[in-house]
Amino acid sequence: MYSFQIESELNASSDRVAEQCLTMNGVNYELLPIAKMTVAREWKLKPLTDWPVNDYICYSLILLFGFLPVDVHRFKFLSISETGFCEASTSLTHKLWNHKREIVAVGDKTKIIDKINYVPRINVIGNLLKPIYKFIFERRHKRLLAKFGK
Repeated sequence: MYSFQIESELNASSDRVAEQCLTMNGVNYELLPIAKMTVAREWKLKPLTDWPVNDYICYSLILLFGFLPVDVHRFKFLSISETGFCEASTSLTHKLWNHKREIVAVGDKTKIIDKINYVPRINVIGNLLKPIYKFIFERRHKRLLAKFGK
């Protein structure tokens, strides 16, 4: 298993951060222009807090630069709330993609913590993918810092 963690403190309330981050539009705001995730129409506009847990929900294409398919992700959440989520999905590339996002109020600011654990289907690519994934999540946090401030 490969793991890393990224965290940032945002100059916004946890409610405001959750409202942005717990939607697919918010996820894609963080990812673009590097990547984009598609989602089934029935879930596209619903906040993640309305998505079911402990069941595979739908497939999502991972689109490099927003148009080039590079993976197919199968969504499954173990828990979802206004303070974050725990995702345990699979994809063509990964036996397991575990993403835990915590949204923590710190006074009038918010700490956002992303913990990633993954098991690639071909073990040797795990170390090759790790710096790419870290870059993507660091950039996601930079986008959030640009939106909400430090």
